[in-house]
Amino acid sequence: MKKLIGGFVLFVILFTVWMILPIVFRQTPTSVEPLSNGQQEGELKEFYVQGYQWGFNPDTIEVNKGDRVRIIGTSNDVKHSFDLSEFGVDLDLEVGKNNTIEFVANKAGTFQFYCDVFCGRGHSSMTGRLVVNE
Repeated sequence: MKKLIGGFVLFVILFTVWMILPIVFRQTPTSVEPLSNGQQEGELKEFYVQGYQWGFNPDTIEVNKGDRVRIIGTSNDVKHSFDLSEFGVDLDLEVGKNNTIEFVANKAGTFQFYCDVFCGRGHSSMTGRLVVNE
């Protein structure tokens, strides 16, 4: 019985550390890189996106047309991705690592983003939306 309780306590401690580490080691970018596509830049909007089984936090991102959008993504459980096809965005979301991508929101409308890395039984419902206001 003591081994069972000890194993459970160890599991809870390791699980807690595993969930907290990506948040503790989150890094904020120190500089703004120019876009290589030569498009006119609007206001820079930066979002931290965390993938998890089976969703995104936040699951809705709202910007204005012409804004420069920076997504800094990570995962808190298994590898995911942030795929926003209409803007050519495909960002790996890795456990404990921040990956960054930028694009210009040059089209108005509502666009779906999703995970394109199979991550378990709820993978197909792992979606969010980007709202680009005129």
